[in-house]
Amino acid sequence: MKNCKKKQRENSTLLAGVIEQIRSKFEPFKESELATLARPTISVFISEIGLGENYSEESGLAEKLKNKEELEKATSEDGLKLLKGEVAALKALRREIDPVLSASEKLIEIDPVSKSKELKAKEEELEVLAKALIPSGATLEKLLALIRPANEVCNLHSPETEQCPLCKQALRDSELELFKQYSALLTRELDAAITELQNLLKTAKKSLKVISDSTPSSWAKDSVLPTERTEPVKAVGETIQERFKVGLEIDQDNIGLAASLRNLAEELSKGLRG
Repeated sequence: MKNCKKKQRENSTLLAGVIEQIRSKFEPFKESELATLARPTISVFISEIGLGENYSEESGLAEKLKNKEELEKATSEDGLKLLKGEVAALKALRREIDPVLSASEKLIEIDPVSKSKELKAKEEELEVLAKALIPSGATLEKLLALIRPANEVCNLHSPETEQCPLCKQALRDSELELFKQYSALLTRELDAAITELQNLLKTAKKSLKVISDSTPSSWAKDSVLPTERTEPVKAVGETIQERFKVGLEIDQDNIGLAASLRNLAEELSKGLRG
């Protein structure tokens, strides 16, 4: 009996010490029952343990702690300077990223290798057409001077009747096709297509130069931003520089790289908005 009473006293003393530690730990959390714990019961502990388990990483604890840290930064002068420095660094990094991002997306849109092949085919087509239609000793402008008034009398591309507008003789399929070729020459559709392709390739050339002249390895140099934020951006930028070059076709890897850089840029912008 004496041993039981002794053990009971020891347990009571130990329990009182534990209760005091719990109250001390939870003192900042005034709404918690543990902050004013006096005579604990099993139900109180079960309830509070459940609350703690629910307030886990999955419930956004990490994000809340990060927000708390950001708020603490802003509550001091040094913290405010730090935040301003981070915002300035984010803006500087975006200025380095954006030209490469725009250039890579423009190259994906143009697909210069494909457009070069298309231009070559159009130029060959124009050359064949010119040789076939322009009489020996004549010029393109002289030929156009003849077919313009003819086109006013008869729609050369789609004649209403399959007859020559001048001699009224029936036109064979080959002659109808010749009329269409005259019409194409008159409207300069092929010429316009070639000019458009040439302009697109000039834009692509400028975009390739933007990427080749960039220095992703030096992005965010001496920046206050943490390396875990800058290194992924630099790595993608360096890979883009390797993959976007004259003569290399645009493939899914190129598209994925540009998308990755776009996502990273958007993440940086979130930091500016925050």
